[in-house]
Order: sequence, then structure tokens, then C-alpha cells
Amino acid sequence: MHANAETEAAIARWQSSIDRARQVSSGTRSRDELSELASVLRDHIAELLPTARAEAGRLWRGGTDWYRLTARLDSIQRHAARGLGSGVLTAHVHVRLLALDCQWLLEHYAPDPAGAEPTR
Repeated sequence: MHANAETEAAIARWQSSIDRARQVSSGTRSRDELSELASVLRDHIAELLPTARAEAGRLWRGGTDWYRLTARLDSIQRHAARGLGSGVLTAHVHVRLLALDCQWLLEHYAPDPAGAEPTR
């Protein structure tokens, strides 16, 4: 598979998972479904975080932009590490928040199918 096609496929896969997560409140989902979806979103976050961390590494350490980006990335990483919680509502909320984090990373740090560096 060509690199551009692989990148486009990855982006489509990430967006599909995000779209599924956004629909969790529109239908009743079992805890197992929510757990599987959370796992997929965590994997996507793990794929995108290194690029975002590399971008943070290029900023002046201690500057406002560096601090904001690093704090956001740390928050995403902590959130992704949390479990679903004990109730179904908690699991629904957690999955939706993972989707928001994943969408933010995708919008800001997804690889460009044309091969250009991600832009913020």
C-alpha cells in the first residue's frame, strides 16, 4: 500500500472511531461495547501523541505555547489512562471525552497524506 493511501486509511479509521464514540448517547450500548470503543480510542491517542509531543519539543521550553500544549497533552494522556468507571453513565461520558481528545489530536497532529508536517 502506498504511504499516502496508508495515511488516508489511518485517518479514516481514526475518524470512524470518533464518529462511533460520538453516537454512544444516541443508543444504548453495553459496557462491553463501550470498553471496546474506549480501547480503540486509547490506541488512536497512543498513535497520535508522539507527533504532538515532538511538536511540543520544538517549542521554547517554559514558554506559554509550550506550557499550554504540554498541559493539554498531559491531560489527554492522564485521561486515556483512566478506566471506564463503575457505571454505564460514567462509561458513556468517558468514551465521549476520549473521542473529543482523539478528535483534537487528529485535527492538530494527524499526518498529512501529502507528506507535509502536521500543522497546528
